[in-house]
Amino acid sequence: MDKKITVPTAVTNLMDELYTDLGEVYSYTYHKQLQNRLVDLATQFNCVGEAEYRIIGKSIDVVWKRREKVILAIEIDRRLNENSFIKFEAIKQIGSKTLWINYSHKKAEKIEDFLKEVNPNNDTYVIRRNFKFKKTVRRYQDTD
Repeated sequence: MDKKITVPTAVTNLMDELYTDLGEVYSYTYHKQLQNRLVDLATQFNCVGEAEYRIIGKSIDVVWKRREKVILAIEIDRRLNENSFIKFEAIKQIGSKTLWINYSHKKAEKIEDFLKEVNPNNDTYVIRRNFKFKKTVRRYQDTD
């Protein structure tokens, strides 16, 4: 019997596979590759994926749409980024679900404290992974 896979399970599997496939890369490279693969993953859930969706003058990393309606907004952060949750509050007004992906090396307690502050209703689904990346001299360094 074929068991139906959930979005959180599919995303978590995708994150782990990508980290294994890429090997030691810069975090920005991982972010861009994950963003691209999340856009592609949308089709497995009868959605159309779109990167850099504009709302309130900012971009959400990935949205999934059905019949042009955003049903899922996904933010991908290495850091504890309050702006992601500001964008989530705006997109929830049109009925979208929200998913925050964090691949920080911060201690669990620090992340939990952050989430209590920015997600007090616990209405954003959270996927956390502790990944390590190449150290960068400057932000968004993508090549050797």
